[in-house]
Amino acid sequence: MPVITRAVVAATAFIVAACGGGGGGGDNNNNDLLNTRPDFLKSAITTTTYDGNSDDLLTAGIGKTGLGSAVPPTAATPASPTPIELRRLAIYNNYRALVDANNPNGGYGTLYGPNITSDGAITTGEGKIAGEEHIAFADDGTGRENVTMMVQIPATFTVANACIVTAASSGSRGIYGAIGTAGEW
Repeated sequence: MPVITRAVVAATAFIVAACGGGGGGGDNNNNDLLNTRPDFLKSAITTTTYDGNSDDLLTAGIGKTGLGSAVPPTAATPASPTPIELRRLAIYNNYRALVDANNPNGGYGTLYGPNITSDGAITTGEGKIAGEEHIAFADDGTGRENVTMMVQIPATFTVANACIVTAASSGSRGIYGAIGTAGEW
């Protein structure tokens, strides 16, 4: 099985395992199976909660304006950036690598962007999304084919109106590689 396919299968399994809690309606007789940790997860699952103001799931706290800025976010101490600063820079660079956030005539902020609602309405907001981010690593056992998997669950998530969007980043990008093209969903 190609590495990309394995990554997609592993990420899908992780999403299913992470979302396996009760409350989804239907047959709950298999809750033990739904919450069983997959054998391919070789690390602890790291969970971070973002408040939607100082930091968030989609924009790392810089909002539509920060993503649209030609000036990238910087670290307070460039020689030793914090994990939060590295995440912010990764999201900024990955978002801008795939979409033209500099050019409002190209649709940023009017046709797409963090300030556009799911029904296409343009808002004056920055598009920051509060919620939880869960990250884990899968390994095929060799230590050479590690796959990073992430699940972001917005604070507004409801089981009654559930929607799962999956986005595999290309082999040349990290875990935030598809955030600019699929993250807004």
